[in-house]
Amino acid sequence: MYDTRVVKSADGTWEGRADEKGIISFLGIPFAKPPVGHLRWRAPQKPDKMKGVYKAYQNGPIPIQIISTENSKTAPLAMSEDCLYLNIWLSNKETGKKAVLFWIYGGSYVAGHNHISEYSPEELVRKNRDILVVVPNYRLGILASLNLSSVDSSGEYGESCNLALLDQRMAMKWVHDNIESFGGDPENVTLFGHSAGSNAITHHLLLDESRKYFNKAICESSFFPDLGFTTRERSLAAAETFFQISQTKQLKQLLELSPQEILEAQKQLYMAKLPGKEGKLFSPVADGMVVSEDPFADAIKRKFPEIPVMLGTSQGEYDQMFIGLSSDETRQKVTLLNQGKLMGHPEIIEKYLNLAVNMPEKEVYMDLQSDLYLRVPGLILAEAFCVHTDVYVFYFSKYDHKKHCRAGHGAMNPYIFGNIEEDEEEISLSEKLMGAWAAFIRNGNPWHERIPKWPAYDRRCRKIMVIDREWEIRQDYLWEQYELLAPFLEEGRRLMELENE
Repeated sequence: MYDTRVVKSADGTWEGRADEKGIISFLGIPFAKPPVGHLRWRAPQKPDKMKGVYKAYQNGPIPIQIISTENSKTAPLAMSEDCLYLNIWLSNKETGKKAVLFWIYGGSYVAGHNHISEYSPEELVRKNRDILVVVPNYRLGILASLNLSSVDSSGEYGESCNLALLDQRMAMKWVHDNIESFGGDPENVTLFGHSAGSNAITHHLLLDESRKYFNKAICESSFFPDLGFTTRERSLAAAETFFQISQTKQLKQLLELSPQEILEAQKQLYMAKLPGKEGKLFSPVADGMVVSEDPFADAIKRKFPEIPVMLGTSQGEYDQMFIGLSSDETRQKVTLLNQGKLMGHPEIIEKYLNLAVNMPEKEVYMDLQSDLYLRVPGLILAEAFCVHTDVYVFYFSKYDHKKHCRAGHGAMNPYIFGNIEEDEEEISLSEKLMGAWAAFIRNGNPWHERIPKWPAYDRRCRKIMVIDREWEIRQDYLWEQYELLAPFLEEGRRLMELENE
């Protein structure tokens, strides 16, 4: 038998369950009306106030997606357009107002959901009972990003290409309006995201409407510079291609498509060649409505809000792309993937190789891939943001001796959430990482007594925390690689131009 806890908040009365460790979960709470029927491709709508007591015992359906991993404690996973639900975890220990961690999962805006076991927050909450965790679902793929402006005369679907961000914001608003009843502090909310979740947060940092609902941000392994947003031109072209694939010409026909028909058309859309700036197909769109037509200008030209930010990457972010390849094959693949950026500049790759002469050539090419797409864009943001607010930069370089690989995409998260194997060394690293994240969630500074002093990033000395079994503050770490590659990213060029004005 479970112990239960009933909470009455602004939007309803919710009954959750407590486990044997005293962690209370409220699962499957609706934070918006189901986005189905005529609400498909519309901005999320505030839900009706719940009548009676809502039994918040089960996860809501996961968003519609092509591939659903069964990485869940409650498999099999139900999938539905009716997916706008959030989960809450907290300790039954009274601590006053608990700091709120709002986790946004990744998945390239086409996959993911809010109850992946690897990121379950029970252990984080158990060890930090003054922290409460909220995780929402949000729409994915075409159902979150189809630009309907060419077929929507009413304007009701004007925000259809940025629904992932709007779903997240609606969940943030629900937290702001309701979380105090659960023991949380609506004025102490930290957004934390990985991959697409991190990318989304870098957009929310620049959106006035979003910033009402959080005051700290942690961004891991994806950022809006370079491939992190889609141009309006490319978004419109993707929509026209989707209309052709799905054989639809009118809004009415689009609303009548089944989810399976949408997914089949989405698969074919991946193969299409689209005009405009290269970018991930379902990233936020610079539509001039939800997202600025020039997000980077907003970051560097106007005063950035005083919201403390942590950001960083892992050493082997894209290493999984090169498993089983020889050094020559890796070189060829990296060169091909980056021909749009480095076309006609073989001397840049040669200079990059010469900066790491003691490393295996294959690893240097893998570093080049991760630098161009993740580490350098992150540092560009650190350079832009640190003028206005405290920024703490990290680089996770722990080698996984069991898997015989470098720290890959998302490698930090099981440590942060406390979901690691029972190994003394691993537990120690988890405690340090969890402690740093918890400290930042509480007060905007990640330092705690088990790690070295962690200064905020500064353009004059550029200190970052390199995280391995031992933690070390490094100055100008891998800075020569940054200076070499940043000019090949639009935002890097613009940042340097502004510095030279």
